[in-house]
Amino acid sequence: MYAETPNKEEVDWVEDRVRELYRYERLKDCDIDFLHNLEFAVEHRMLLFESAFPPEESSIQGPTRAYVFDDENADKVALTEDEKIRMSLLKAEAQIEIHRAKGHRLELRREQRNKFANSIADAVGSVADAIASLFGR
Repeated sequence: MYAETPNKEEVDWVEDRVRELYRYERLKDCDIDFLHNLEFAVEHRMLLFESAFPPEESSIQGPTRAYVFDDENADKVALTEDEKIRMSLLKAEAQIEIHRAKGHRLELRREQRNKFANSIADAVGSVADAIASLFGR
């Protein structure tokens, strides 16, 4: 689906993970405050992922970077423009799912408040009818 890029495996893994974590069906039962905080967590997690890659202008990339850091897993090159676009679209997709879930929770809250208000109005009306029938209306 996507062109072959140097960091395709890492980006694919993050994409799968983000889509799994930020699915609407999974989020729609979460608390509104949790969803609000999750919006910022998405931004933070994407920044952390992108910071693991060297900047474009860095001369220490790929095998040289792995040698300098003495870590074979540090064999990374800078994110390409396609990968950066893909990551920004993924972040937007996750934020949309969070907003959908947040809207769902707000709608449930409104419905619950309406039911509660209607119950109180019915109770007050019933008490008023009972008082009126006592005084022979």
